[in-house]
Order: sequence, then C-alpha cells, then structure tokens
Amino acid sequence: MSKNNPVEFLLSVRDVEQSTRGTLTSAQQIKESYANVHNYGFKSVQTMGGTFYDLPGRAHIGRDPEEFCHDIGDHFKGMEQAALFRGEIGQSPNKRHSLDGLVEQVKFLAECGVTRLQNFNALNTIEIMRGVPMACDIVNDQYGHNIHSQGMIVVQENPDTLSRQGEIIDSHLRFAEKLLETGHTSLSLKNANGVLRPDFAGELISKLNEEFGVPVSFHTHNSYGLAYENALAAIEADVAEVDVAVDPLADGTGQMSVYKLVYAMQNSPSQTVRGRVPVGLDFDAMDKDRDEQVMLRGRYSHIELPFDRELLAAAKEAGSAGGALTSLKGTMGPIWGMLGKKIGSDRDRDILIAVQREKANSVRSDLGYPANVTPTENIQDVEAVSRVNGGGSNTESMNPLTKKYLQGEFGNVSPAADKELVEAAQKEMGGKPIVIEPIENLPDELPVVKAIMEEKGIENPTEKEVRIVSIMGEQNGLQHVNAVRNGTLTPVEAPRLPYALQDGGELDEFAPLMFGAIYDSLERHKLETGFYPGIENVEGLIGVYDDAVREQMSEIGSKLIEGQFDTKDASKINRSMISLAIQIGVPDGDRPQIDASVVQKLEIIKDGPDSENLEIA
Repeated sequence: MSKNNPVEFLLSVRDVEQSTRGTLTSAQQIKESYANVHNYGFKSVQTMGGTFYDLPGRAHIGRDPEEFCHDIGDHFKGMEQAALFRGEIGQSPNKRHSLDGLVEQVKFLAECGVTRLQNFNALNTIEIMRGVPMACDIVNDQYGHNIHSQGMIVVQENPDTLSRQGEIIDSHLRFAEKLLETGHTSLSLKNANGVLRPDFAGELISKLNEEFGVPVSFHTHNSYGLAYENALAAIEADVAEVDVAVDPLADGTGQMSVYKLVYAMQNSPSQTVRGRVPVGLDFDAMDKDRDEQVMLRGRYSHIELPFDRELLAAAKEAGSAGGALTSLKGTMGPIWGMLGKKIGSDRDRDILIAVQREKANSVRSDLGYPANVTPTENIQDVEAVSRVNGGGSNTESMNPLTKKYLQGEFGNVSPAADKELVEAAQKEMGGKPIVIEPIENLPDELPVVKAIMEEKGIENPTEKEVRIVSIMGEQNGLQHVNAVRNGTLTPVEAPRLPYALQDGGELDEFAPLMFGAIYDSLERHKLETGFYPGIENVEGLIGVYDDAVREQMSEIGSKLIEGQFDTKDASKINRSMISLAIQIGVPDGDRPQIDASVVQKLEIIKDGPDSENLEIA
C-alpha cells in the first residue's frame, strides 16, 4: 500500500435509498436513476443488504424482496457489488440466524451478483460475526460462487470517548485482528451516525495499515456535515476506499457527494490528498442521469430529514443516525400523537427535538453510549420515546429490546452502561449475561421454519418462501407469503407530484429544473454557512452551485417565454418551488424564484393576462 495510489470510491446506492427515502423506492426507479452507471467510472457499488430484503416484503411496501434484489443486481451487473450484512443477524431486523439460515442468505445475495459482504455488528462483537465468512466459504465451495466478507469496525464519537482515545483505538485494533483471524479479507470503518473526529479516524486508519497491511475502507454519513473533513483525514492516512454518492442524491442523511469530495481533494492543502484524486471518473456520464435523480429526490422529498439547524443540533448531541430520524414517526404509530400531547405540540419537528433531547440527557449515558446503528439506534430511540411519554428509567418500564441489549443478546454490553440497570436486566436472566453460543452449535433453523409454515396452513412451501419467512420473521414473513399466494400483495404507489408536474402535465418539462434549483440552493446555503468543514476554497464551490441555480432558473424563464406560457403557469412554478424549499429547509432568502423580467415578457406575450397572484422574488 502506498499514499501515492489514487483512492477508490465505492458508489453508495442501497444506503442512500435506505437513509434518505426509507427503502420506499422501487427497483425500476433505482434503475432509471442510474441508467448510465456503467459509464460513471466506479468499480464498486453497494446495491443491497440492510433493509433491502426485509423491508420491501412488509405489508406497507408490498414488494417481492427477491424480485427487488435480483432486479437491482441485474442492472449493476459488471461492477463489483457489495451488500451490508449485520453479522449473524444478516438481513433480518434483529434475529440471529443459525449457519444453515446464514448460508441460504449468502447464497441468495451471491445469486443476485454480490461478491462482497460488508459485515458488521453494532457492538463490535466477533462472536456474532464469525459465522459470515464461514457461510461465504460454504457457498463458494458448494455452489461455485466467489463471495467474501469485509470486516467492519463500528466507530463514532461519544461524550465519553475523548479522554479514552488511546484505549478505544487499541480495542479496535484487537477487534480488527479477530476479524482477520476469522476469515474477513479486508477491513472497513463504519460510522453510521456521521459524528466522528478526523484525528481519530486518521490515527485508527494509519495504525490498521501499519499493523495488518490489508485494504481499509471508510464509510460515513453526512447528516451533520462532518463527512468531508473525516474523509479527507482518512485519505491522508492512506485509506483504500471511501463511500460516496452521486451529487443530486448525496449529503443529507446519506453519503457525501462524489463531486464535492473530489473538489475538496483537489483544493486540499495536503499534497498527499491532492495526489490521491481518483482516476477514471466521468462526471459527464453522471450528468446524463441528473434529471432522473433530481426527480426521484423531489418526488420523495417529504421523506427526507429537512435541513433544520435546531433539530440537527439536538440530534447530533443525541448521536442519532440520520436515517433513523426520518423513519421514527412511521415506526411509532399512534404513540406519535400521544407524544405530541405530552409536549404540547403536534409538529413533527418539535416531537423529534423532544425525543432527541431526552435521548441525549439520559438514555445514551444509561446504556453506555452504544453505537447509533441497527439495532442499538432503534433501542435508544424507543427508550427515549418511552421516557418522553412518561416512562421511567428502570427495567420494569423498559422496552424488551432494551433489556435484551443489557442482557447481552446483541453483543458486548458497553462497560460504561449504568451498572444497576445492567444488573437488574441480567437478574431476570438468572444474574448472568447471555452466553453467545457459537453458530456451529446452533440447530438448523430452516427445517423448523418450514414446519411452522406447514402448521400455519402453507402447503408445500418453496425454498424461496422458507427463506423469506426465515429472514423476515414469522409474523411479517407469513403475511407476505400468504399475500403472494392469495394475489393480494400490492406494491405501494410512488408519491404523486402536483398534477401540473406529473408526466404529461402542462408543466412537466420544468420539474427537473425546479427540483434541481431548489436542492442546489440548499447546498449553496450549507456551503455559505460553513456546514461542511474541511473543504478549502469553499468560495469556488459556492460559485459552482450559485451558477447552477442561476442557469436552471434562466432555463425555466426561457422555456416559459419560448413556449408562450402565461403568468399563471409561472405562478404555479413559483408556488411549487416555495413549497419544496420550505419542506427541505431552504431559508427564505435563499429560495430561487422566477425573475420579474420573465414575468413582464410573459405579460406582453399574452397581451397582459391577469398576474395578480404571481409570486416573484
């Protein structure tokens, strides 16, 4: 390995869709958004894993998860495909699998085109991860595939870590040693909540390189704007690969923009970083898919976490993973309304802020600051919701998942967790933590799952159906299988745009320009206000986004005039843009609007039509 080698970029597709749009997008929408992906210049792409199997098959989304994954895998064929894998929990929400169940999952992903499993456990517990490389070996030997596992080390900055950096780094090095001993072929740092210090990331990567000499990757989210400075530190420290996203779908709670990161590298004061700019990227090819990508983002804009400084500050203090924030309301059901009554406001942002503050003030420290990633992110969120709703901080009022964490079911309990809570939770289990049985000692699960299905009235369950129930769990899996057999599985419809902006609507040709201008305005605002530390010569990048907004608004004006639209059409465009800008968090002074000179020309063209309601900047 050498710091003179260009860094590789992995294109994040799966994580961007999960973190920003809650896995609601269809395979067709994803394929259309990456129509020219094979010309982008990326060698590797993360296409599945995480919730991409479990979630689509649930009733509220209603897709066949296997068709979904195969469809995506086929589209990205020819690139190295990676999938996120939660250790021996695999693609399930929180259920640990036996070896036969794990092999079945790995075989399925290999059949979809995956060759790299990005294997992690939220609590960095090797005992719940070692079965994954074992399953890869079995799948390769018995079925002729070539799939391997990359060992991920979950890292993040917590209030209790600053004074313990040396101790924590040494712990991560020893964990990396275990990952490699158990058959993982490379290493990766996984920072799911986007809260990390560059000096920590750089030091850990340097020491991993020195001690083990295997490729190290870096994965982070940009929820709080810290991704670029951490990525630059990782690149300075000779990281082999960094996860990025295409610019129109980047940042927010997902991965950083490939365009901004390349700009940051080119303008870095470090000669090492400047010398590691990746080769072969084709931004012209990426631009060919820009319209589809901004349309996808605009269509699902109501799902994304809005740019709200107060909310982000509360969430950062709570260490929250941004993708969990976007899905929290949907997972709470009727409890959400109860929370509103409790805090005296039914505004979603106010409820979220209250939950985040409770999480920061008591929950995190009680549980010992476990990493904010599945399943411990959900555990902390549920516990915070319970406490805002009047619940206590004792084990009697705790959620069962919280108790399972304290009992050790999900891995090593943090040594910083409240000792009284740990003792109380473990007392329910006989006073000792749960012993994690080696996976080779667990009985086969697939015959048991098949027997349960037959007992529930599903005759002659297929291999695919057994796999679905094994991964999704009995309740959701049986519901899905029965819906497919009964012909009642109904995929959720994509959100509909305002009528005028729909395909075939009178203003549909303006939609990509409108969405592009609004999202570029938000990025310009973030850059102007210093939201992305680490990027040098930021004025030049601000100018790029400023020019993009100006050009898109100018093109909207030209299309209005050339197409002989009237002021009512201009008013519809302005109102739609204001609505979207408010929704995603563009401040009032930064919202682009149609220029007054365009309106005057439209009035002349249409012999002075009524423009009384026209909104202009």
